[in-house]
Amino acid sequence: MSSSPTMTERPPGAAAGALALEAAGLSKTFVSRTGLWSEPKSTRALIEVQIDLRKSEILAIVGESGSGKSTLGRVIAGLEKPDAGWLRAGTTTLLDVSRGEFVPPAKRGIGMIFQDPTSSLNGRMSVGDVVGEGLLLRGQSRRHAREQIADMLELVGLRARDMERYPHEFSGGQRQRIGIARALAIQPSVLIADEAVSSLDVSVQMQVLNLILDIRDELGLAVIFITHNIGVVEYLCDHVVVMSQGEVVERGPTARVLNESSNAYTRRLLAAVPRL
Repeated sequence: MSSSPTMTERPPGAAAGALALEAAGLSKTFVSRTGLWSEPKSTRALIEVQIDLRKSEILAIVGESGSGKSTLGRVIAGLEKPDAGWLRAGTTTLLDVSRGEFVPPAKRGIGMIFQDPTSSLNGRMSVGDVVGEGLLLRGQSRRHAREQIADMLELVGLRARDMERYPHEFSGGQRQRIGIARALAIQPSVLIADEAVSSLDVSVQMQVLNLILDIRDELGLAVIFITHNIGVVEYLCDHVVVMSQGEVVERGPTARVLNESSNAYTRRLLAAVPRL
């Protein structure tokens, strides 16, 4: 990946108050076969994961490749079904495996920004159709959806008339802004960003990070930022959850976890990646 952008100090938003999201006991095992006659192989991607997220908080989920951090994000967004556990947004239950409850992704009020802004956008759809897809799935009329699409594009620094264009007409950073607009169009209370800047040039990374901060401040969103870039964590995030082999091994305020951790895995992880 590209090196970390040059960060300057920016005060974090308020991270106190009511919980925006709460989860406990989240477990997920993937079963795969390497051949027709081979024995199934089980991989435990999540093991009894518990997290909580407060309104206006930005929470980093960090860990090595295969630690389970992206699977956790997909489970929270509803893109993967866990084997056990529950998830609540405020007082609303989004998922409870033991009770057979599962709210589909389009109705969760959780927006997701994906890593690759090129492959995550359908090149055959106009920008307006891409951003408004979630609104139509929720039953909103095309006329009202169009008004909201225009608002979201302007919020992320694009123009309302860009909705008539196609993703390939934009730069990588602009395509990621389109992805952010798509995630925001459903008016989520929680935004999940999965390695949202890792594929971008260093100068563009800072623009997107500051955009996420501005949106958090303006809309009061809670944000889960999945990354392995410690520079980004230091600049952007209020709290950190560290994952290893599907388990949470440490959690706490960013400064304490990054600078005062006594956990051996966290120290090895920090030593293996560049710091600013």
